[in-house]
Amino acid sequence: MSQIPLYRFRITCHGRSELPEDDPIYGTWWARSFIHLGGADQLTDAMLLAERYASERESCQPEGVLRFSPHRVLIQDPRMWLVVGGRFEDERIGWLAPVASVDETARVRTEIRRLRGEASFERGWDNYSTADSLDSHADLLELHLVDPTWRAPAALAVLSAKYRAGFRQAGLPHEVSKARPVIEAWGLSYVTI
Repeated sequence: MSQIPLYRFRITCHGRSELPEDDPIYGTWWARSFIHLGGADQLTDAMLLAERYASERESCQPEGVLRFSPHRVLIQDPRMWLVVGGRFEDERIGWLAPVASVDETARVRTEIRRLRGEASFERGWDNYSTADSLDSHADLLELHLVDPTWRAPAALAVLSAKYRAGFRQAGLPHEVSKARPVIEAWGLSYVTI
C-alpha cells in the first residue's frame, strides 16, 4: 500500500463542470464541482501552484469533464481551516485579503446571510441563474473569512502575491529563488535580499 504524502496546505479549485448527458442527443449539463490541485509545505508554494494552474488550466481538465470553469480557489490547513482564498480572473488568481477584525467578520457574515436568503427567494421563483449568481457572490465573500489563526500570515501572503503579479506584468523575475537562503516564519517563506 502506497503512502499518501501529508502536506501542510491543501489546494482545491471550485467551479462548474460541463458534463455529457447519458444519451448524447440531449447534449450536456452543468454541475458545481471541485478539483484537488495538490498540496504544499509552504503557503507561498501553495499559492504559486494555484497560480500555475490558473495560467495552464486549458491543459489540466479533469477526466470525464468536457469543460471545467473555475470560480474560486481555497488553500486550507490539515484541519480544513481556510488559510487563504482567491477568485479566478481570466488566467490569473485575485487573492482576497482576510478580514481584519471581529466587527468586519460580523459584517461579512451578515452580508453572506443576506445574499443566501435572496438566493433562496429567487430559487423559489424559478430564477435559477439569479440565485446562482447570488450564491457565487456569497461564496467569494466567504473567502475573506480566514481562520483567526491564519489571518496575519494570509495578509502577508496576499500582499506578496500582489507584488509577484506586479513583477510579472512588468516582465521582471517573480518566482521564489531557490538559490538564496529561505527563512520560514508563520508558515510563510521569505527570501533574503
